[in-house]
Amino acid sequence: MIRGKERICVTLERREKAMRFSQTATRYHFLLISNGGVIQVQTKDPADLTNRNDITVRLGHIAKALGSGDFAKALGSGDFGIPILVHTDRPEVQEMKRLQKNIQYSFEETPNGGRVVISSANKQAVEVIHRFLFLWRNP
Repeated sequence: MIRGKERICVTLERREKAMRFSQTATRYHFLLISNGGVIQVQTKDPADLTNRNDITVRLGHIAKALGSGDFAKALGSGDFGIPILVHTDRPEVQEMKRLQKNIQYSFEETPNGGRVVISSANKQAVEVIHRFLFLWRNP
């Protein structure tokens, strides 16, 4: 079993391969809101345009893939050496697929990156979104 600093290094390396931008030069925020949640990523340095642009491209792709129900593409399928961020066979992911018509996904640019907003008017879907964001935050 991997523990402590070694686990953090493995997780950062996995995320960097999957997300395609630096994990040490960026900061993640997982926000729970009353109608869903937000995955926000921003550069630590406002002048870091390379990572900012990479963030907007990747998060845009993730929002589009989630919106079309392609969780494997959004979360990593293991194909082409892209690590899996959240296993698509997890109950939370299966519930989100089942509630797909009740969940909206959108991408928004921010000054230093971007965010994927996941929202729903359906109470059950909001609960699943919150559990899904916890999984993403704690791979």
